[in-house]
Amino acid sequence: MVSMKKQIVEVFWINFPLLQTKYSYLDNQATTPMDPRVLEKMIPYMTSAYANCHSQHQAGRTVAQAVEEGRAHVAKVINAQPNEVIFTSGATESNNIAIKGVAKYYGHEKDHVITSKIEHKCVLESVRSLEAEGFNAHYVGVDTDGRLKMDELTDILKTHSGKVSLVSVMGANNEVGVVQDLKKIGQLAHDHKALFHTDCAQMVGKKPLDVRADNIDLMSISGHKMYGPKGVGALFINKKNRVRLVPLTVGGGQENNLRSGTVPVFLCVGMGAAAEILETEMPKDIKHYEELTKYALEQLKDVKQMTLNGSTTDRIASNLNVSFIGVEGESLMLAIDDKVAVSTGSACTSQSLEPSHVLHAMGLGPEAAHTAVRIGFGRFTTKEDVKNGMDTIKQEVNRLREISCLWEEK
Repeated sequence: MVSMKKQIVEVFWINFPLLQTKYSYLDNQATTPMDPRVLEKMIPYMTSAYANCHSQHQAGRTVAQAVEEGRAHVAKVINAQPNEVIFTSGATESNNIAIKGVAKYYGHEKDHVITSKIEHKCVLESVRSLEAEGFNAHYVGVDTDGRLKMDELTDILKTHSGKVSLVSVMGANNEVGVVQDLKKIGQLAHDHKALFHTDCAQMVGKKPLDVRADNIDLMSISGHKMYGPKGVGALFINKKNRVRLVPLTVGGGQENNLRSGTVPVFLCVGMGAAAEILETEMPKDIKHYEELTKYALEQLKDVKQMTLNGSTTDRIASNLNVSFIGVEGESLMLAIDDKVAVSTGSACTSQSLEPSHVLHAMGLGPEAAHTAVRIGFGRFTTKEDVKNGMDTIKQEVNRLREISCLWEEK
């Protein structure tokens, strides 16, 4: 792990001043660093193999084959067929295509869509945009551990049986790392003639996934959450279940007429290379995350009034969301900013000072929600990174509490 991290520094961040100090990057839910092996695969398609993959000449056919090899690797890691995977610009676009595309295709007879209250903003905003067009939307709650209220989902499906086109529930939450029972949710959706979509941007590579066994009709994936490049993602569309969508982008009919536009070959190759690595290294990665999480919690065990947010069992091992009572999360993040990278929630909504909608849905009070920070481990995170990070966090938590007029030790 240490040697690989050294390669990343040398290849990518040699001019990044923070890496010349003992800087601990612990925000791998926001993004992961690109694996050097991925970059190695991409470089030829950024330089010499530059043909348009939709061109019919030999150069075009050659790079088109590279795209298809990348597609096959993405499909394999989720047990899909290559022709069931389309490339997109990322999970946000995949989610938009899936949710809006399904709703609009089936909307003449099924005008209800269901999602959860803890989804990524791009899912919630997609559903809200459908509401504005006249669709009926339902937002299922979660319990205090962040798990979907299955009885609530069941009641909505029964009440509107045959009228629901889509159930969209994320696999692993991007803020608290809680994992949902995809197989059960998918089966419930199918029992009531609805399709099941899941945003698995945070889950791919952290838990084994099988679109067949888990009753999944559509799945969104992001390249930069799995040590691949930014700007590319994928959407699985179950051909066996004859899923149909209305395309959001029209043009030349690329990607099965669902996502027109010239395919960025080097990005697709990069995402495929990242998936290929996961095919063999996922078990090692997961063990690494588990060891680092255990070590981090051991380092923090003496911190008073610290709580772990989300289920302690149903979660991805690379995520810790903790509240340090008495210390505002933004203040802690800024206090350690020159030494440690953590976040106070989703990077996509980090400019907002509003409390996390995820923690609010889980029933956390204002203080617990405002004092929460997210710590994320990755493939290249070392034990030294964790030690430095936890030492810095503990030091700043104690300092901020000492100068706070509101902090009272219990």
